[in-house]
Amino acid sequence: QLKLIPPTGYYINNPITIPTLENSSCPPKQHELLFVGRFSKQKGIDILLKIWKKISPNYPDWKLKLVGGGELESFILEYIKRNNLKNIQLEGFQTDTSKYYQNAAILCMTSVFEGWGLVLTEAMSRGCVPIAFHSFKSVTDIIDDKENGFLIPPFNQELFIEKLKYLMDNIIEREIIATKAIQKSKNFTIDNIGKEWEKLFSIITQ
Repeated sequence: QLKLIPPTGYYINNPITIPTLENSSCPPKQHELLFVGRFSKQKGIDILLKIWKKISPNYPDWKLKLVGGGELESFILEYIKRNNLKNIQLEGFQTDTSKYYQNAAILCMTSVFEGWGLVLTEAMSRGCVPIAFHSFKSVTDIIDDKENGFLIPPFNQELFIEKLKYLMDNIIEREIIATKAIQKSKNFTIDNIGKEWEKLFSIITQ
């Protein structure tokens, strides 16, 4: 006999796969912005480069770290050279991104679309404040705008820059948001997502 789940649907988010912090205290942060993902148009890496070009001259003590690889790597290197961009580092593909989330103050997600932003939840679990374009539906399941991160209308670069500057200039406010980000990320631990699966199986077997 078939049993339907509620007509409203029942969805379960993906769990965080890196070790999470035991408490909600934000670890010490470096003056670093972080991108983690494939170097592709879909991830909006070209948009992030334009944003960094505009903002970096006013923040010489900040760095942008790009973790990943992909088809646009040569484009990125050429763009950096052509525009004489400073304080931008390509870190290559990394199997363990924990240390990058741990050190970075802000995560930049400029994706054109995503299915589920695992990078966001992992970054938030280490107190790395996310700024993301509101370009995919599930992002609102992760980020509560102005509470534990910022959502930017696609693809408003000026507003993205405005929020970056706000976080870069206001360390106390950034730490408050980072602490709330850590707290929100606990919804996505393996234990809590496991409970959601147990709840679903309970519904099915009733």
